[in-house]
Amino acid sequence: MQFKLHPHRAARITLALVLVAATGAVGHAVLAGPGDNGSAAPPGQVAVPEDEVSWDEVQRLISEQKLEAASKAVAELRERAEAAGDAAEQTRAIIEEVQLRTALHGYETAVRFLMDTPWPEDRVQRAVLQLYFAHSLATYVDAYSWEIRQRERVETSGELDLKAWDLDQIVAASNAAFAEVWARRDGWGSEPIGVLARYLSQNTYPPRIRGTLRDAVAYLWVELLADTGLWRPDQENELFLLDVGSLLSSGAAAHTGVDLADPEVHPVVKIDAVLDDLEAWHEAAGRPEAAHEARLERIRRFNAAFTNRHDRTTVREHLEALQDAFDADLEWWSMGQSLLAELVRDDGAPDALIRARAAAVAGRDRHPDSVGGQQCAHHAAAIEAPSYSLQAMQADGPDRRSIRITAKNLESLHLRAYPYDLREAVTSSEDSNVLPGHREVPGIMASGQPVAEWTVALAPTPDYREHATFAVPPMTEPGAYLVVASARRDFDTNRNHLQALNFLVTDLVLISRQADGGTEVTARSGSTGRALEGATVELYRFDWRSGHRRLASRVTGPDGRALFSHAGWQYERHFLVASRGDDLAVDLAGLWRSGERERGVDTAALVYTDRSVYRPQQTLHFKVVAYRGGGDEPSYRTLPGTEVTVTLRDANHEEVAQSVLTTNGFGSASGSFELPPGRLLGSWNLQTSLGGGTGVRVEEYKRPTFEVTVSDPPDALRLNREARLQGEVRYYFGLPVVTGDVRWRVTREPVYPWWWFWWNPSPAGDAQVVASGEGGLDEEGRFQVVFTPAADEREATDGVSYRFRLAVDVTDPGGETRSAERTFRLGFVAVEAAIRSDLGFVAEGEPATLTVVRTDLDGAPRAGAGAWRLVAL
Repeated sequence: MQFKLHPHRAARITLALVLVAATGAVGHAVLAGPGDNGSAAPPGQVAVPEDEVSWDEVQRLISEQKLEAASKAVAELRERAEAAGDAAEQTRAIIEEVQLRTALHGYETAVRFLMDTPWPEDRVQRAVLQLYFAHSLATYVDAYSWEIRQRERVETSGELDLKAWDLDQIVAASNAAFAEVWARRDGWGSEPIGVLARYLSQNTYPPRIRGTLRDAVAYLWVELLADTGLWRPDQENELFLLDVGSLLSSGAAAHTGVDLADPEVHPVVKIDAVLDDLEAWHEAAGRPEAAHEARLERIRRFNAAFTNRHDRTTVREHLEALQDAFDADLEWWSMGQSLLAELVRDDGAPDALIRARAAAVAGRDRHPDSVGGQQCAHHAAAIEAPSYSLQAMQADGPDRRSIRITAKNLESLHLRAYPYDLREAVTSSEDSNVLPGHREVPGIMASGQPVAEWTVALAPTPDYREHATFAVPPMTEPGAYLVVASARRDFDTNRNHLQALNFLVTDLVLISRQADGGTEVTARSGSTGRALEGATVELYRFDWRSGHRRLASRVTGPDGRALFSHAGWQYERHFLVASRGDDLAVDLAGLWRSGERERGVDTAALVYTDRSVYRPQQTLHFKVVAYRGGGDEPSYRTLPGTEVTVTLRDANHEEVAQSVLTTNGFGSASGSFELPPGRLLGSWNLQTSLGGGTGVRVEEYKRPTFEVTVSDPPDALRLNREARLQGEVRYYFGLPVVTGDVRWRVTREPVYPWWWFWWNPSPAGDAQVVASGEGGLDEEGRFQVVFTPAADEREATDGVSYRFRLAVDVTDPGGETRSAERTFRLGFVAVEAAIRSDLGFVAEGEPATLTVVRTDLDGAPRAGAGAWRLVAL
């Protein structure tokens, strides 16, 4: 198993725990367990005599997928090394055995083994095992993430089984393992990684950058701390409370009081402390490039953690200042330029790519052969790379701007049009593509000369971003064409990108809809919109196995319409091909027989009960109204004098009681059931023989004696201002409850404007507890809740608001608990406006009416001034 950095940073992996043995062989094998007495191997495995056990033998067993036998062999090697006092060999055997147990999907067993097995006393070997223990915990979480996240914390003074650890406890144990190693960094940190080459591997970074054990521990720990999947919700939602500028500007001395093993310390603060310490250590030793890399890693991690644009601007500006101050003659300056190019590229400004390219070119040209210089060259080449894409109308008339070319870093694009037989393409298609696809394009291009060839001058792209250019195909004759685009004039495929699309030049347009048990197709003129008589419309069924089948053909009448019945249709998809003279049309959207059913006449009953919740041994009163109706022209009537059986079923869906009734002259009947004790409580239901029913709940409950209410706030609530809310507890007979315990909590969840999801389809939306407390009641039965509804004020212009939910539980001296809840939506503005229209569009040259509604954040109307303006796009 390995520590892995995020995929987009794979090129910067520096240190990773690696498998001692062949990882490819152990990944997915699952074999039977050992024999009963442990001396004989199960069928298909090899017994390994003690005098033959060696690491070569272990490697052979692993390569043959005999993992259980390999595990036994490694256990013997471990015991032999422990007896001989060989710390390095013992460590190797422990880690190998953990890997084999993990490969056999014993994630939990592997962690337990590491916890229970004696470790060697050698400080370096113990450090390796501590690191691997932390990694094994992370692997355990990854394998059983869903189950672990369902666990509730168990508090105990004794030893707690791993199965009972919740996520926070596992993360805390993993961080504690790193902290224990980290605490001894001054004793062995300057040693080279070479002494642990079996367990830690370096990438292509020069050894002077990340070449010590102290580097290894620091960057591996930072990798764990940066995994937001291991963060608590409050740690992720309250990032805005951390001042990223202060963190970046602080030095190692600022973190002397930070307990890195404390789970209450934010992971970002821990990342800052660890990398600050590493940077200061390298600076003191006269290694400026290694110190610079520690600062760059901090910037990478902060940029990934802080997603607010203001924070990312602060991070980027800090990096710019850092690069200006760093000695550009040192090679690692180019690595800083590479990171700067990434951050500038992603900031979204119109000139971002221009500035990103300039940063990358500077780093490339300064140190072209360095790791950073090569990364800069890659960034510059990616920004400068030409690209284009085509979009077109499936069908359009001649001399129309039918093709949209989106391109960058290209002066022109060359296009050719090849005609083809539409019906031949449909009937000869051998896959789900009705029209020619990527397999057919080379054949069409090779079969004949293009009927049109033209060059389109593209919009200039000095900002290195894609811009759109619309092209008018020169073909005027109706027909089906394959339009092929090329960046090279000769259409050679060498170092070139070709793209093709299908295009019909036609005046024939098909409009289809479901109607009268079939699909109605209307043929119209694309230029005038008038209905076209005499168009031949053919219905095909999609069939990629044996070829698309033609099912029927119709000719449109004077109204331009043709009808295809759905009789015999199952659930296959269908499409249309039409012609009128030389004009062709296809409708490939896919026609289905969906949403259709016969409107039959149904008999059913409505069922009512006298309440929704009952206790056992109470009487459930019910009433039924029998009716019959439906059909093509729906009409309903009650059913007088009709026999109906009413059945009561409990939460196990077992029959409790049954009653046979006859409806009266109005089609209704009533009855009752005595609810027996001893049945499963919960959701019960009443069902009728005519169809229809209703559900009720049967619960053991005590009638409440008091109620809890939360009053309206005396003053308007504001974000980041102290909020005071008052509640009251009274008996139902009117007197206050003066003795009792009050417990309250406040949760917050963001509320995003509708347009937010255009650019961020999955914003954070989980509710988070932001305040809680306990208290008592005064002599008037009142209590008070005080908290601060905190939010990031930098999001004031983003349209984000927050829903705060106050939940209060009050328990009286007799143990009865009653609850109340109030919800408040707060934002950085007190009112919001919405524009409403009864129509989805307005006609040109005609008067139109739009309604602007002004409300508070909870939707209540609020009068006030407003202004509007109409903008032409």
